[in-house]
Amino acid sequence: MMLQTIFFYNKDILPEFHKEKLKKGTKVFFIVAKKTNKEAGTTKDQNGRAEKIEIVNKTEGEN
Repeated sequence: MMLQTIFFYNKDILPEFHKEKLKKGTKVFFIVAKKTNKEAGTTKDQNGRAEKIEIVNKTEGEN
């Protein structure tokens, strides 16, 4: 499995997960709207884009 940089915005998180605070290390499930393309011209175009984000688990140390 190849790791890729995928970005998403808060508005892409499903409503039932809006109360959750995201921190580094939080695992999420998402649908890829745009795959990573390292040959694209700009950094914005090189990064992937996700939508319909579900929070799978919280980071360590949280309740």
